Parts: sequence; C-alpha cells; structure tokens
Amino acid sequence: MRILLTGATGFVGSHCLEALAEIKGVEVIAACRDAGRVAPEFGGEIRVGDLRNKADVDRMLQDVDVVIHAA
Repeated sequence: MRILLTGATGFVGSHCLEALAEIKGVEVIAACRDAGRVAPEFGGEIRVGDLRNKADVDRMLQDVDVVIHAA
C-alpha cells in the first residue's frame, strides 16, 4: 500500500511519518513544500509541492492508494 502523507514536516505529520515508516508492507510518500525539512532518517520518496496548486496536487496523487492529510 502506498500512502501519501501531507504536512510531513510539521509536528503531527513528522510523528506520523516516523510511525508509518515502520509498518511492513506500507510505502510512505512524504508530501511537503520543502524537502530539506523532512527528517534526514526518512529514506522514502518525497514529493515537493503546494497543496494550493492543482497541478502539484495532481502530481502528488499519482500512484497513491491512501492520503493522510496532516497539513
């Protein structure tokens, strides 16, 4: 299962990212505006964009099964 987590660099999102990354069979995709703020130990995919921009959202949602909105 591929999960897109918005707000991955915020307080709630960063804790969700850490917990989700430990679940077997789950691929977490961190969605944020600044890839440099994602926890360095996160080794998964990062999709950079702005949720206010439809083109960014469309791109971020490609090949995703679930969205967790923490932004």
